[in-house]
Amino acid sequence: MKEVIKTVTKRIDVLPMVKHYISELNLFEIFNKHIPKKSNEHMEPAQVKRF
Repeated sequence: MKEVIKTVTKRIDVLPMVKHYISELNLFEIFNKHIPKKSNEHMEPAQVKRF
């Protein structure tokens, strides 16, 4: 008897994976530590819209 294998594929967005690694690597903290903020800026250079 031949075994039947059912496969399912799903397309996922890359954003969850990118967000995971940004968080794991603490990239926001590293950028804030090493990229100086100019006196006329209201936000930290690494601050972005978080999804």
